[in-house]
Amino acid sequence: MMVNRDNYFGYIDSTNPAPFGLLRFLTDELLEDAEGAGDRVWIIGHVLADSDVSFAQSNPTILFYRNSVDRFSPHVIANIFWGHTHEDQLSIFYTNNDTVMNADTAVAVSLIYRSFSDATGNLNSGFPLQRSMF
Repeated sequence: MMVNRDNYFGYIDSTNPAPFGLLRFLTDELLEDAEGAGDRVWIIGHVLADSDVSFAQSNPTILFYRNSVDRFSPHVIANIFWGHTHEDQLSIFYTNNDTVMNADTAVAVSLIYRSFSDATGNLNSGFPLQRSMF
């Protein structure tokens, strides 16, 4: 799916951001099944969708996520959670591939949380608690 620059296998079929089919599985199996059943889902991942840090491909999944979040929010995707940055942040997804970014076109907010542990001694470690209605 998302591949580290130092992993040379990531350059095989590097025009395809999801050579193993994980992103297609997310939409075709999980999100569409949840939509059909009237369920809501949380997407939880490590590296946030619009990050291009250490990837063999340039920004490999943001177009996928923009299209999928636009298609399945807010009726299926209840929340999106990321880690990786070691900071408390948020990211906003907008309709139509973020072509118009304002309050009327916002469809989802992804929350980016800090790490649970601090391997270096200077990161913002902690354990966030999230209460959700869904």
